[in-house]
Amino acid sequence: MIASIACVLWLWAVPGDPVPELQVPVVARSQEPIGAACLDCHADIVDTYRQTGMGRALLPLAAGDGQRLVELGEVEESGTGFRYRFEVTDGQRPRVVERWGDEDQVITAAPVAFQIGAGLFDRAFAVERGGQLWFGPLEAMAGDGGHEHAVMAPAHSMDPGVRFTQPITRECLGCHTERLPEQGYPLNAVPAQGWVPTGIGCTVCHGDVTGHVDWREADLAGEAPAGPDPVTNAPGRSLEERVSFCARCHLQGDARIAFIRGERGLPPPGDDLLAHLGVWVAAELTEEIGFASQVE
Repeated sequence: MIASIACVLWLWAVPGDPVPELQVPVVARSQEPIGAACLDCHADIVDTYRQTGMGRALLPLAAGDGQRLVELGEVEESGTGFRYRFEVTDGQRPRVVERWGDEDQVITAAPVAFQIGAGLFDRAFAVERGGQLWFGPLEAMAGDGGHEHAVMAPAHSMDPGVRFTQPITRECLGCHTERLPEQGYPLNAVPAQGWVPTGIGCTVCHGDVTGHVDWREADLAGEAPAGPDPVTNAPGRSLEERVSFCARCHLQGDARIAFIRGERGLPPPGDDLLAHLGVWVAAELTEEIGFASQVE
């Protein structure tokens, strides 16, 4: 358990060495990219953090991504005969195309909406179909020498025949972004125009960074700031409180039940996770590890 805790507490130190990554361009997410409010005082930390897997946990497609995805090749799903690949037509967004057996006829074509995941070893994709977001059946996997190739996404490899039926909801996105799309119906509705996929920003673990900037400016000007500094930090907190920061995303569990009506996304940083969520884990330890269950 202590070793697992140590693995996730890397969050509070910014590594100096470059982070290995897939060849995914780093692009501007919006008019206010990650860490924009923190640049004046923490430029080196922000610049380094933006290149980490957390900073790039959600990315829009960038120029040239379409051709890169096309070059990943085709994958046949084990046991079903469905074949999947990325294609680009007439300069449009890349799409995941589904065929079956030896037939060349397209059964389903779903355009890629954005990229999901740290991109250190693989990267998943959200696709649009019927006005809703679904996990794409293909992932980009980094092989030897950083060379990418397409593989079946985990849900599709574990349960062949899933096709385009794994919805992407706000609960899925909550651990990948600091800017959730507006709640729509159905819960995996394609976000309204204007929402930009953005990774995990400073606010996710430090809270009100904009309020901190105002507080700090007043303090430096010799004025009495209103109340305590609103930013949240892990140092100085108890072990349980520090683990709660990371456990919000890294205590995966087999089931979660929200205790606070209407709450979506992550509990506020610094709060007791288990006051917001009931998290059920396996009764006995196993050799298996989930995608984000480092705390377990």
